[in-house]
Amino acid sequence: MKAVKNKDFRRVFTTFPQVVSITVKPPIIDDLKEWIDQSRARPRLVGFLANKDQSAITYAKWTQRSCEEIGIKFELRQVEREDLEEGIIEANEDRRVDGVMVYYPVFGGGHDQYIQNCVSPFKDVEGLCHNILNHFLTDPWCL
Repeated sequence: MKAVKNKDFRRVFTTFPQVVSITVKPPIIDDLKEWIDQSRARPRLVGFLANKDQSAITYAKWTQRSCEEIGIKFELRQVEREDLEEGIIEANEDRRVDGVMVYYPVFGGGHDQYIQNCVSPFKDVEGLCHNILNHFLTDPWCL
């Protein structure tokens, strides 16, 4: 894969999903497809949906469509919000899972921030856990 400057990623993480799709697609998607084809890797992304929010459901559908287009296995796990933390922990520990994302809002407010920090920084594809956010906000290479 070609090197992508940290500033590009910072810009991506601070925009809406529709804009992310337009911003990321040309420079990164082709490289990602090529890497998946060459390595014969099939990364697995697990998305957690613990609400009935129409925007979250639509976002999950777009995620699935994008993953299929690129060659990433996508698994949507619909769970009760009271079971979400346990599900995230299981996905964090599952070696077959390469990435985790949660469709918000779940509880709202501080409880959602707690849920964001349940996702392992090694599997947090959205970059919402404290470790990653802190890195993006304090690392001079990201600014």
